[in-house]
Amino acid sequence: MKIAKGIALFIAAAVCCGATSSVSAQHVWRHGLIKAKADAGIFMMVTTRDFAKKQGLDLMISEFKDDQIALKALIAGEVDSFEGGPQGVFAADSKGADARILGCHWVVVPHGIYATDAIKSVADLKGKSIASSAPNSMTGGVVDAAVISNEYQPVAPKNIHLLVAGRDAVPNFLRVCIVSTAKILASRGDDAVKFLATEMSALRFALTHKEETVALTREITHAKPDDPRAAFVYDDAVAHHAVDPALPLPAEKINWLQEQMVKAGKLAKPLELSAITAPEYREKALKLIGAGH
Repeated sequence: MKIAKGIALFIAAAVCCGATSSVSAQHVWRHGLIKAKADAGIFMMVTTRDFAKKQGLDLMISEFKDDQIALKALIAGEVDSFEGGPQGVFAADSKGADARILGCHWVVVPHGIYATDAIKSVADLKGKSIASSAPNSMTGGVVDAAVISNEYQPVAPKNIHLLVAGRDAVPNFLRVCIVSTAKILASRGDDAVKFLATEMSALRFALTHKEETVALTREITHAKPDDPRAAFVYDDAVAHHAVDPALPLPAEKINWLQEQMVKAGKLAKPLELSAITAPEYREKALKLIGAGH
């Protein structure tokens, strides 16, 4: 990824040439993100406008195919934090890992059930074929409905409509949380606070500057100027308060997710919140940027 490569080259040049910087190597914060989509401007705003430098950090971004790979990289010490679904944290910590959720910003799921015009209600889905993340299967008549991201909605064929929004069907589902480890927090707690403050500031900016955020998304995803998806995803996120720059740790949602994993046989029993979250870093970050509580 260009951002990560650029920072890596800068660090290498500084070491080789004996250059000095006000930001020492120990203040480089390595953060993992999932592959960019139509919401990239919101996630990647943290890399712009010197948000990190203002907190005394040199931010290095790495991109991963999915959050399971990112979690493995975190546990292996390849990154200091990553953004992804919290379910992997529950599973890993139940097996002895020390992953900790620091805060969650995309607090609802952006997916939904999209269906053909023949499907008028959820009841009509009984006995029908439903795909997961396969919009083309509907247009080809392979299935009658599909669970897919809302970025598909503005470019969907006219005979496809949103049947149920994920935020309504599963309101307690947390899409994205920021995760680190107890080991990293013990040795770099101050930097973790600064990173969270950086994220908070960047998200605040993104949610109040549509033009800049949409433009960043199109730049990252190489979308054409007339591609409606970036603007649609942005408007939907703002309208439904999908993104919370305060990075909350909603206990009811975290507990609900654990309960679903227990029911599905993916988790033996729910873990204590104190064993999977580290709220003190978020609290300090809020004070650092003057947000209070």
